Amino acid sequence: MATRDFLLEIGTEELPSRFVPPALEQLRDEMAAALGSWRLEFGSIRATGTPRRLVLLVEGLAEKQPDRRVEVQGPPKQACFDAEGRPTKALEGFAKAQGVDVAQVTFAETEKGIRATIAVDEPGRPAAEVLAEILPRVALCPNFPKTMRWAHRKVRYGRPIRWLVALLGSEVVPFAIEDIHSGRVSRGHRFLGQEAVEIPSADAYRQTMREQYVMVDHDERREAIRAQVLAAANQAGGVPMHLEEVLEENLYLVEWPTAFTGRFSEEFLSLPHVVPTTVMRKHQKYFPVATAEGELLPCFVAVRNGGVEHIEEVIRGNQIVVHGRLRDAVFFFRNDLDRTLADRAKDLERVVFIHGLGSLAEKTRRVEALTLSVARALGLDGADAEHARRAAELCKVDLTTNLVIEFTSLQGILGGVYAARGGESPAVAAAIGEHYRPASADDELPATAAGCALSIADKMDTVAGVLSIGEAPTGTADPHGVRRRLQGIAAMVLRKSLPLDIMGLAREALAHYGCQDTAVEGQLADLLRQRAEAVLELHGIGMDLRDAALGVEWGRLGQALAVARAVQALDTEDPEVLTAAWRAATRPANIVSKRESDSIEIAASLFESESEGALLESVGRMETVADVFDRRVVKAFLEERPRTIESQALIALRSLALEAPVVDGFFDEVMVMAEDPKVRANRLAMLYRAHLAVTRIADLHALRRD
Repeated sequence: MATRDFLLEIGTEELPSRFVPPALEQLRDEMAAALGSWRLEFGSIRATGTPRRLVLLVEGLAEKQPDRRVEVQGPPKQACFDAEGRPTKALEGFAKAQGVDVAQVTFAETEKGIRATIAVDEPGRPAAEVLAEILPRVALCPNFPKTMRWAHRKVRYGRPIRWLVALLGSEVVPFAIEDIHSGRVSRGHRFLGQEAVEIPSADAYRQTMREQYVMVDHDERREAIRAQVLAAANQAGGVPMHLEEVLEENLYLVEWPTAFTGRFSEEFLSLPHVVPTTVMRKHQKYFPVATAEGELLPCFVAVRNGGVEHIEEVIRGNQIVVHGRLRDAVFFFRNDLDRTLADRAKDLERVVFIHGLGSLAEKTRRVEALTLSVARALGLDGADAEHARRAAELCKVDLTTNLVIEFTSLQGILGGVYAARGGESPAVAAAIGEHYRPASADDELPATAAGCALSIADKMDTVAGVLSIGEAPTGTADPHGVRRRLQGIAAMVLRKSLPLDIMGLAREALAHYGCQDTAVEGQLADLLRQRAEAVLELHGIGMDLRDAALGVEWGRLGQALAVARAVQALDTEDPEVLTAAWRAATRPANIVSKRESDSIEIAASLFESESEGALLESVGRMETVADVFDRRVVKAFLEERPRTIESQALIALRSLALEAPVVDGFFDEVMVMAEDPKVRANRLAMLYRAHLAVTRIADLHALRRD
């Protein structure tokens, strides 16, 4: 079948850079779904764009739908013939409408009974005709974080739509969004290109736009920016910092990138380096430059949306801006150092934490208590516990400083700097500096035990407070970052294999707010479970294995990731052994729900077969396996060797697999649900103990096995 390339360009006012990637993804998915549902075959779909245009390029699009034969349904059979068996007007009318003789009508069973049917050959519609129908919906499909209306139009979009280009090969596909009609006229670069640019065909689009100083393909633009930035930084005697992060920020800010180097006074290097680098990369979208050893240099690389014309003026203007921001930072920093964090602590009484949850001073006292609880659970004592407590006492004070008020993204980090400058111990300063970590799914975890304890306590206090006042996250909103905080807690517990009863800590946090509502506790547990699943999924753990690893008591959450990895390894290396362990766990798990009590008392005098005695011995071995695993998990944490938990889990799983023949023998020989209630309860108690022992490692029953 003949094919042509198709182009859709949605021209807009400059979109915020963060709007573009998700919009492109949604456009691509919507177009693929629409073409599939309308039976238009295609080779590939490429979504790309710039701040001013969202573009879809479909390669190898069929020029028409394939022909097909369809069954057209008519009246029910009983309405097709009269009492003498002659065709009725209904049948004759149906046949005439389809252009066939009555004799060609057949009857078939349908959802509505037996009905008259006619097989009709339906020719495929031209692609241009189909596209004209689907493009309005495709073009408007992006769900932008914020939308706007403009002029007299009712449609909403991320920014005003100014033009539309739709070409199938060289043919214009006509469609409209209100009074904005598609055509072949695009626009070049706002300053370097032409106002109106005629696109001859879809396959000539990229080259035509390049001639108008628009680098449409974002991958090409990304590589151009990377090469220019690396060259400029190298010429300045260094390397760009945060290259990939800042590159992505710039990618959708420019259509024709030109990198240049600017400088600032060396006096600003007296600031903590995180301050000028934050000013440059977060506020100005510049690339800070450092030596190969990581020492910050007094220069930066920026990317201009344009060519080299008047570049000296551009450099001078950017240097003036960064100089002003850094001059303010120096002023704030010096003023902040006039008082230590300890001196400022009383200022927290005047700062509201969250409306309805008191002041930051009250939060600090709650976090201090929770931090000590976490520290005890993690085995911190003496000086280590005191460092964690002191860090909790001072961790929010930097929120009252001028520099953090100006640069809020530096909260915590500057707190650590100010703590060190104010004479606090390095351990306290480090814990304060890292207690907001992890701030996202790919962020680093706190490196110190004190920082980890403080981070967990701080996040749990916020979550408990928000839920206690009924402001839980919804499907569309999470203004207090409850999910993000719980994911941070789950990441620390799972990745560091922390021996922490996280729901015990949650209950303590809720109690600080006077909340004893079991519904709120259940809500918190559900949210935490979801976030723990998300962390495991990020580590490549499948759904059934996530259920197995998390099917333990909350106090064992820290072992879940290591156990899941052990199960994965065993499934690869020796799947028959894993199946045996699963069988040893599953057969007891399937029946323990029928027990009439939680008793685990077993009377050997009630045994009626040798298999019962064998099972009792097997249960003892399972409990020993679980006991040994528990001790080795704690030992691995204390020795800071969490990866060894995986090897210990493998040993435990192999040991459980050895009990499968005993469990099978018991079920083959014994009727568990005996008529005698004492015998029945005795057998259920043995199986319940086996189930309890296994689920101290993982709920293997949740695994899917053939």
